[in-house]
Amino acid sequence: MATDYAGVITGMQFKHIDLAYFGPKSYVEASKRAGAEAFVIEVSKDGSKGYHGLIITKKGSGFKTMADLKGKVWAFVDPNSTSGTLVPMVYFLNELKIDPEKYFSKVIYSGSHEASMISIKTGKIDAASTNDLDMARGEGKQWAAEKDFEILWKSKLIPGSPMAYRKDLPASLKKALTDAFLAYNDKAGLEMLKIKGYAPVADKTYDAIRDLMDVQKKMKK
Repeated sequence: MATDYAGVITGMQFKHIDLAYFGPKSYVEASKRAGAEAFVIEVSKDGSKGYHGLIITKKGSGFKTMADLKGKVWAFVDPNSTSGTLVPMVYFLNELKIDPEKYFSKVIYSGSHEASMISIKTGKIDAASTNDLDMARGEGKQWAAEKDFEILWKSKLIPGSPMAYRKDLPASLKKALTDAFLAYNDKAGLEMLKIKGYAPVADKTYDAIRDLMDVQKKMKK
């Protein structure tokens, strides 16, 4: 198991990995660098094919707005994370007109949504970016969201995370993989993932993410 998205992309690029679960941004990178092709997307319990990015603080911390967070400790997730880095970064640069490296006293990369939320809960950091799907996955086990977190901001719907295989795999194998995911209905497994199931997806679904990445590049110049 790779410890970050970069490792998965590299593994697929050198054909050590045939199939992988990606976040939307890491999928875009993998499609460009490793010949990845999305074939199914997660479907949320409410039927939507996506999730929302969140900015959270610890409940009772007194932080209610982004202005309250100036000079505080901030955590992104992974450089290739969509809701953990790309979406909040575009929000900061494009809408709030702030440079997080200058706005916060310290900026870290936690490595995972779970690590960010636990660090918020325990008071190790002041604010972090995450998403409602990962928050739901840890509900009742690692945290109680209503009791532990304050949500300061919620993004528009982000295209869901895809499963992707290498484009150069045999067509018969790609069809078998697609059919297997579309037929997956193990209740325990779906409950653990906090999703309803999988649906077919096309690469163009992630053009919205490509647009966000372009905005980020332009704003950083």
